[in-house]
Amino acid sequence: MCMPETQCDETRWASPIICSRRQPLSAPWLATAVLLFGMSPAIAADLSTAPERIHGTNLRLIPHQNFTPGTPIETIIGINDARLEVARQAGFNWVRVGVDMAPWVDNVSQEEQARTMSLVRGALASLAKRHLRGVFTLFVPAQKLVCDNYGYDAYLTGLLAILATLPDSTDWGIEVVNEPPTCPEAGIGVHWETMQKTLYQTVRKIKTQLIFVVTGNGWGALDGLIQLDPSMYEKDANTLFAFHYYEPFLFTHQETVFLRSDKINSYVRNLDWPYDQLNTSEALKAASASISADGALDGKAKARDRETVTAMFGDYAKRGTESYMSDRIKSVANWALMQHVPANRVLLGEFGVFRQLMGAKRNNTPEDVGSPRATAPGWLLHLRREVDQYGFGWAVWELDGGFGVICGGRPGTGKLCPEYQMVFAEEHFQVPGTTNPSLQ
Repeated sequence: MCMPETQCDETRWASPIICSRRQPLSAPWLATAVLLFGMSPAIAADLSTAPERIHGTNLRLIPHQNFTPGTPIETIIGINDARLEVARQAGFNWVRVGVDMAPWVDNVSQEEQARTMSLVRGALASLAKRHLRGVFTLFVPAQKLVCDNYGYDAYLTGLLAILATLPDSTDWGIEVVNEPPTCPEAGIGVHWETMQKTLYQTVRKIKTQLIFVVTGNGWGALDGLIQLDPSMYEKDANTLFAFHYYEPFLFTHQETVFLRSDKINSYVRNLDWPYDQLNTSEALKAASASISADGALDGKAKARDRETVTAMFGDYAKRGTESYMSDRIKSVANWALMQHVPANRVLLGEFGVFRQLMGAKRNNTPEDVGSPRATAPGWLLHLRREVDQYGFGWAVWELDGGFGVICGGRPGTGKLCPEYQMVFAEEHFQVPGTTNPSLQ
């Protein structure tokens, strides 16, 4: 939404997705354009001016509490409203709202469908009254939906219901599938690129101004985006091109049980970023010892898991560095330049670091989530600097929960974690090349 002192730029570079102050991009982006593609400095500088970027967060509609089917929907809407106020106070200007499509696809229930739609309407109203914008992202069993055509018709019914609720405005958007997979060649389903084009056409028949978020396959990761052909969408100024970044997973997902079927990450603790030889060696020894002590594994499984975790730690020496992260984000910038995708239409839609778990249950409930990891702010800060210098938008995963950037009590309370002030609080953050001594 435009404030009186702002302006909208309708040029190819600065699309009308965001109405705000124009800000020049940094020298590294201009240098890349000039050196790699022979673009004149004058043209590169002209293309680099873009509106204020998306600085957002992710929020799942059902907060991390053990609600029962009998919990009044008004109670949950009220908590979500309080969570969005926390997001606003933390300085975020945009929210990626996660919508669970299980009531349509998996556990079909008209009652739960109605409750979900009430949550969507409640979130939409809460965002609007705070002058926040956002995208509604549909969480589905992506492998089954995309590769096996599982529940597609039911999913489409849910998508159409949500589209009917969203205003046809560039303040709002739709991301039709969260983290679409790469399907095996032998799969019976269509490839994601084909399905996405079909869904895009479906959306555009109904909503012409609504932002459509384009993603690559490979679970929405960086490599999927840079292999994407954006030609179908590039003339539609109301599109964003999104990717997720959690590399290296050994660091960002340590202690988690949900990432891999062998649960290797659950054995990893106290691993720092960037890579430090002594710290990595100690963390590997501790992880191997935890595997050996796991009574749920037999001898063969323990040997297999120790071999796996040793290989993962060996790879960390390469992937756990600042230069590795910088090169990975630069590959997105190169793709955007080569494909003539405006920088302000590129979105880092998810990134984050799992917080320490506390207590015996370790179930990723509010009571189990502890403080941010000691080196998590450094990972987040370096990544933010990289995406900011190229002019990309971003939305951190997540507001509250296991990866949450909010510290405090239950969802809807608390404020930005002190450890993350230097990363997300604008008064503490400046891009490279500025004079803030705390970030030099």
